[in-house]
Amino acid sequence: MIKQIDHIKKDKGFRIWDLAVYAVIIAVIVAIFCAVFFTRDTSSLKGAEIYLKNELVFDISFDSSTYNVYSDSVSVEDESSGSITLRITDGSAYNVVEINLSGPSVSVTEANCSSRDCVYTAAITDNSGIIYCLPHRLKIIPAGYEPEDNGTIIIG
Repeated sequence: MIKQIDHIKKDKGFRIWDLAVYAVIIAVIVAIFCAVFFTRDTSSLKGAEIYLKNELVFDISFDSSTYNVYSDSVSVEDESSGSITLRITDGSAYNVVEINLSGPSVSVTEANCSSRDCVYTAAITDNSGIIYCLPHRLKIIPAGYEPEDNGTIIIG
């Protein structure tokens, strides 16, 4: 028993291989950080598409300032010179989307879901942003955005 205690006291804690493993872990974290933040498409926003339950319900082109409404669930509430306000409803669920034409940017300003994460998500101002409202199954993406997967979200 005393030999084991003396052996533990003499042990320095870290060995060279422990430090090598930590260095590899740090290198992997830095590589992932660089891959995520330096490979984003930050070119200017040309347009946006809004999907409700994986069905295209609205799109807009900022180059020509034209938009298309594809569903009765989308209503244009306000169309001033510099912005468009949309209300997207699905039964009692709703989201209010603000589109700034001069920015250009797209943001969710109001929602009646429990989490309201979409309201707190930053506005889409370039081709790297996406807004999801998971409870209402609303998705706002830059026009021409093609995800690497099929867009299916698996929860729990």
